[in-house]
Amino acid sequence: MPLLVGLGVGGLVMTVVGISFGTYSIQQYIALRALPFGPSLIAVTLTAVGLLFMSVGLILSAIGEMVTDSERRGKKGSTE
Repeated sequence: MPLLVGLGVGGLVMTVVGISFGTYSIQQYIALRALPFGPSLIAVTLTAVGLLFMSVGLILSAIGEMVTDSERRGKKGSTE
């Protein structure tokens, strides 16, 4: 659970910040017909890394639950 919370919440925050930078970049492009390089690069990077963190958090959480479940079944089988 700590991996899901740590990576998931961190990834969600990064994704939201990345989307906000992306929205700012789009607004600037519409207004000035010039794409701001810095905010656009930050938007793409934060969004991609945030989505990656959320995916890794979900995968590691699922693996942890599988290991815990496997250990419980192993202990039940050894006591019977």
